[in-house]
Amino acid sequence: MAEMFRDAARGYWRHNRPQLHNEGAPDNQTPFSTILGLTGLEIETSESMAVLATLAAEEVEIAARYAVSELNGFPSWFATLFEHHPQVVADFLFVQIRYEAFSLPKDRTGDDILSDVSWTGQWAWSRLGPMLLSLLVSGEPQSAKALGSILKILKGSSVADGQLAAMARSHALDPTSANPGHWFASWIGVDADAAIAAFEERLSSLNKKKPLTWQCELPSECSAIDSMNLGSLGKASSSLCRWPRFMRSSIGIFAALKTSPAATQVPTALICGTMRRRRGTRSWRDCGTRAARRLS
Repeated sequence: MAEMFRDAARGYWRHNRPQLHNEGAPDNQTPFSTILGLTGLEIETSESMAVLATLAAEEVEIAARYAVSELNGFPSWFATLFEHHPQVVADFLFVQIRYEAFSLPKDRTGDDILSDVSWTGQWAWSRLGPMLLSLLVSGEPQSAKALGSILKILKGSSVADGQLAAMARSHALDPTSANPGHWFASWIGVDADAAIAAFEERLSSLNKKKPLTWQCELPSECSAIDSMNLGSLGKASSSLCRWPRFMRSSIGIFAALKTSPAATQVPTALICGTMRRRRGTRSWRDCGTRAARRLS
C-alpha cells in the first residue's frame, strides 16, 4: 500500500498545475491536490536530486508553482531546481514578485513569495537583481514592506552600486514618493557623501511651523534621541517624535554618523541598509556604536 501511494504521488505532481494568487487562487488556502503534489516532489527528490536536472521547461514551471505554494518557506529542493534551470525559475519568480509588489490592492499584503525570496532565496538574488532594478526604475511598490524586501534583494545581488545609487537617488528626490526614508537609506548605503548632503538639504527645507508627527516604537526613544546633539543636522529643540515620518528609517544612521566614534572606522558604503534599530538597544547612540563595531 505504501509503495502504491509513493508511485501515485510521484506521478501526480506532473499532471497538476497549482493555481497562483495572480490567477485568482484564494488567500490562506492550500488545496489537497497541491499538498499531494508537494508530497510527490518531496518523495522523488529525496530519492535523487538528479531528477531535477532532467525536467523540461514546462515541468520546471510546474515544480516552481508547487515550491511557492509551500507554507513554511521554500522546499529543500527548490534551490537545486534553480541551479539547474536558473532562467526559467527566475522568470517565474519575477512575475510573482511584480504582481505582489505592484498589482495587489492596498488592503491586501499577499507578499508571501517576495518575503520568502528576501529571507531564504539568496541563491536567486543575483539573477533577480537586474530584473528587479528595472522594475523599480519605472515605479514604486504600493507597500513599504514590499519595497524594503526588494531593496534587500538588490543590495545582496550583482547589481552595481552605481546603478543602485542612481535609482535610489531619483526616488529619494521625488517629492511624490511615499517612502523617501527607504530610498534615502538605500542611497546612503552605496553613495554616502552625496546622499547625506541631499538628506541634510531635505531637512533644511522642511516647514518647521507645521511639523508632521510619528509615534515612537518604544517609550524611551524620544528622550534618547532628544538628548543627542546631531551636529549639522541640528539639535532638537523639542521632541524628535515631531520630526517628519520619513526620518523614522534614517535617523539612526545619522545619529551613528554624527556621534559614534566607531562609525568613522566603517566604510561609508556599508553603514546604511545593514544597521537597524533593535529593541534591546538603550539608545540610538549605542545602536550606532554597536553596528559600527560589528561592521568594522
